[in-house]
Parts: sequence; structure tokens; C-alpha cells
Amino acid sequence: MTAAGGAALLTGAGPAAIAVLRLTGPGVQDFAARHLQWAQPPSQPLPAAGRVRRATLVDADGAPLDDVLVAVHAPLPNADVRVHLHGNPVLVQQCRALAAACGLADRTAARASADGAVSAPGLWPARDALAAAVAAVLPQVLTLRGVLWVLDQERRLRAVLDECVRGLAAGGAAAAPAVRARLAAIATRADAVARFTRPLRVALVGPPNAGKSTLLNTLADQPVALVSPHPGTTRDWLEVEAELDGYPVTWIDTAGLRATDDALEAAGVERSHRAIATAAVTVAVLDGTDAVTTVQFIRTYPDLAPAVVAINKGDLETAAVARDDLPGGWRPVAIRISALARHGLAELGHRVLTAGRTSDPDESEPAAIGADVATALRSAAGDEDHNAISEKILRLIAPSAER
Repeated sequence: MTAAGGAALLTGAGPAAIAVLRLTGPGVQDFAARHLQWAQPPSQPLPAAGRVRRATLVDADGAPLDDVLVAVHAPLPNADVRVHLHGNPVLVQQCRALAAACGLADRTAARASADGAVSAPGLWPARDALAAAVAAVLPQVLTLRGVLWVLDQERRLRAVLDECVRGLAAGGAAAAPAVRARLAAIATRADAVARFTRPLRVALVGPPNAGKSTLLNTLADQPVALVSPHPGTTRDWLEVEAELDGYPVTWIDTAGLRATDDALEAAGVERSHRAIATAAVTVAVLDGTDAVTTVQFIRTYPDLAPAVVAINKGDLETAAVARDDLPGGWRPVAIRISALARHGLAELGHRVLTAGRTSDPDESEPAAIGADVATALRSAAGDEDHNAISEKILRLIAPSAER
């Protein structure tokens, strides 16, 4: 934020429970005097730095707009405060307009720094460009395991980049080739974070009444799909967001695949084929007690290449389908499960993740978190001058005041 100060919305623009507006500069005193009625009036125009006080936000006529919390981060004359208000977009826009009328120009839009990197105001100011990139990625991460992974990658990457800078300072041009190769390798792993930001799509397919919907309900740990002993209950595919061993997945329950003269069921089968085409992993679910239906299914869909074959209903004593009854390509990936009794589901999950390649193929080096970091590392890796390489690295990890 420049010395002139201004107003910046630190939270998302859409509807939310809470919105946070950052106000900085001398104009904050005018805003506080005109638009904040304190629950406990402070002795000064603003509470002391480090304090959080409740106030009523009022319009230009003194009419109340909202009950807000005001956190003071720096005192006047160059004040820095955060106004925490309810996240109704209309209310937020009113507050921004009131701030603008007090000379606090709206600075929410992203701005470009002198080195070309683009940044935007954040709820917590980032210490450097790498921290800002990580902060931008974290809201996209869908699981706790992913959050912990990203934070660990930031720590490891920061250590490696610091090591590269020190190596270039000590070794000069002679150290540049090894550093360039290392940076290039890290940049190639920029997509590793996608394992935690884009769910792995897994389609459950098989003949009618094989237990796909029961399996979906068990995997999702909630009754999301209708279950019936009558074949053909599922007529359209159903998608459920969940996680598997800390990785986000989308389970897709499809209509039973079989040849049919019923127009409605045939439409469901056709939709199942489209769902399979969108999936990264296909799990064939077979009724382990029904050899006839299993054989018909295999004959009807000889080109199906599932990553996992789950022979279901293994809790029953009427097993009729053996691994040797399956096509040659299916046997190595076949396992026995019971969706109802939850048997074999850990093995099923492990095989799904393996087929989806969620495991990190190379953890010897950290990953570049965010497209901007990857671009910066590729640029440094492509430079032959060791001083220029150091400068580009420092643009990522050195605080702006030191660059």
C-alpha cells in the first residue's frame, strides 16, 4: 500500500459470512469520525494499535448499516485498520463507497510490481513473492493433507533456493550449471499440487445390481445413492466429492451396463459411457454371487479396461465368481470386497490411487508452487549469468525491502 493510503477488500468479492476491508493512511481518521460509532468510545480518534473494538458502521446521514469489528494494526497518522463487516456484497460496496468519499481510494485491484510480478492485497501481507504464491494456492487445496504438503513444499523450496544463492555466491560461474539444472527440475514439478486441487475422477461401472450404489454410499460414508434389489434403479450417473487417504476424489456411480430394449434404461447406459469417458480411473464392480450376469457383462463389454476389478458381496457364502473366470487383463487387478461389510475397501482405495498416479514420483526436490513461481524458476534456469540467476531467485525469497 502506498503512503497515500486507500481501501482494499482483503476477502472475496462474492457473498460471504464476513468481509474484511483494509483502510490505510491519514484518511482513516476522517472515516472513523464520520462512519464509526464505537461501543466503547476510545480516548483518541482510534483505539491503540493491537486493539480490536466493536463499532456501528453508519452512512453519511448517521443511519446504522452494520455491526462491525475494527482491528487497529498501526496508529495515526499513517493508520492501518481492518474493518470486519458482514459479507453482503451490497453492504460491502456501501462501505467501500463511504471510504472513497473520505479520500481512501479503492486499491483492491491487482497491481504490478517493478519486476513485473503481479500481486494483490491479502488478508495477511506476504513476506515475499514465494509466500504470496503459496497463499494464492492454498485456497484451492481441497484436503488437510494437501495443505500440509503445500506448506512443507514452501519450506523445502525456500531452503533449496537459499542454498542455490549461497552456492552461486561462493562458486560464481562454475556453480551456475548445477544450479540451473536444479531449478529446471523443480519447475517441471509445478503440476504436483494438482493432486490436491483437482479431484481424481473415479467411475464405478458394472452390470445392474452388482452393488455399485452400495459401494458408493460406503465410500462416501453417507447415503447419497438409492439402493434397491431391483436391477436398473440407477438411471443416470451420480457424482460425489470425497477424499481418499487425504487426496480429493470424485466417485461416479453409473447406471448398470447391459444390453437392454428399455429406452429409458438404454439412455442411462449411454450416459454411463459418457461418464466413463470423463473418468481417470475405472473400477469394474461385479456381483461375486452371480456368475451368469458377470459372464454376460464381460461378453457385452470386451473392450472395457478397468484399473481395478472389485468382486463384490464377498461377505456372502455363495461366491460364484473366481479370478480365473475373468479375462486375462482383468485378473491381475481383481480383488474381493464387500461394500456392505466394508471388507477390502482399503485395498480398493490403494489401487485407485496407484492407478490415478497420485503418489509423488520424485520427492528428492521440492515442487514449484504456483504458475508464477514455476515461470520464475524456468527464467532463472535459462539464464547463463550467475549474478542474474541469483537476482531472479532473490526476487522470490527476499523481502521486497531488501530487493
